Amino acid sequence: TTLFRSIQAGGEIVQKAWSTNGDGSNDPLAYAQKRIMDISGNRPGGLKPVPDAVGELFDKVEHWQRNPLKFGEVRGLTTGIRDLDDLLDGMEPGNLILMAGRPSMGKSALAFEIARRVALSGHETIIYALEMTTAEVLGRWASAMSGVNMRKVKRGSGGEQGHATPDEMGRFMEALGQM
Repeated sequence: TTLFRSIQAGGEIVQKAWSTNGDGSNDPLAYAQKRIMDISGNRPGGLKPVPDAVGELFDKVEHWQRNPLKFGEVRGLTTGIRDLDDLLDGMEPGNLILMAGRPSMGKSALAFEIARRVALSGHETIIYALEMTTAEVLGRWASAMSGVNMRKVKRGSGGEQGHATPDEMGRFMEALGQM
């Protein structure tokens, strides 16, 4: 299945990235793109003759012309973050959107927030987190929903500085319940 092949490719991409020697001869990004294209090229909607693709785009453009967007709307699925939606024009099937940055810059937090907002809008959402346990992923999600820092929750409700207050613990637990 496509899901299984995607999971398998993800593992292979991670392995390739860890084995990169840094001199550019073993480019993990090129390998990732190739593996993803291998998967997407084997499904309907993957590779198409140009005349067919032009016909599909022509139909889309006609639809867009008849149905203009209002200010702030996007054609694709919204991330819930207006500036990002404006840059991406929304997320659409077939898009490959990569986030990159140095460690501790908020990449995971941004990805989780987008996934949370997409899920809250009624769409199915899946998260593959190779560097975190399920509990860590859910803790970050509940932290974003409740506005309570996960570090404070981990320290408990002991009343000392840096600990969560009873109100914060209640909000965090309420967020877990909503999940």
